[in-house]
Amino acid sequence: MKCPKCSRAIDDDSSFCRHCGAHLPATAHPSNRARAMPDADPSDPNEETHVWEGRRSWRSYYGVWALAALCWIMSLVFIYRVTETGSSLRTWVWGLGAAAWVAVFVQELLLVFGQRYRMTTQRLFVDRGILMRITDQTELRRIDDVRIKQGVVDRIVDTGDVEILGTDATDARIVLKSIHQPAEVAETLLKYVRVLRQRQLLVEQI
Repeated sequence: MKCPKCSRAIDDDSSFCRHCGAHLPATAHPSNRARAMPDADPSDPNEETHVWEGRRSWRSYYGVWALAALCWIMSLVFIYRVTETGSSLRTWVWGLGAAAWVAVFVQELLLVFGQRYRMTTQRLFVDRGILMRITDQTELRRIDDVRIKQGVVDRIVDTGDVEILGTDATDARIVLKSIHQPAEVAETLLKYVRVLRQRQLLVEQI
């Protein structure tokens, strides 16, 4: 099957083109005609609406900041004990410590703003990049399983990774990294996956 908008090859049962994002009518392919839903209700949760949007949470990096602070404090304590007042080594340690803090902050800044996650009632989008952006999209009905991964710090600050496994040919595994309230996001995702599958089952029985 080819997308009527961009003419690129897509799966026969696709509701959206994974290349250009165009919505595909249920009758776009003969095998889909039986799946057409008559009299669609715009208020139905199956109609595509925005559900959630998020990025990596700053909270997930509290452990990194704490470790960096501890290392800097220990270095200062050691240097102040082995050097005399006015030593240039103390100035170097302060300078290196400040540079390390700036480097860590810039790194976390790029990680937080380098990816954005968006969810609708029918699709999941992953936007990558700051200057140049690449967007991957996955239809929720292609998702098979969702896992939540949390470390000790993650459980304290309520962050974690949501790993999504599906049947999409290009994105069989998607990870929403270090997001806030991962359990709530995973439950919302599974809710609409179940709704879409129930709808598809009902349509196929028509």
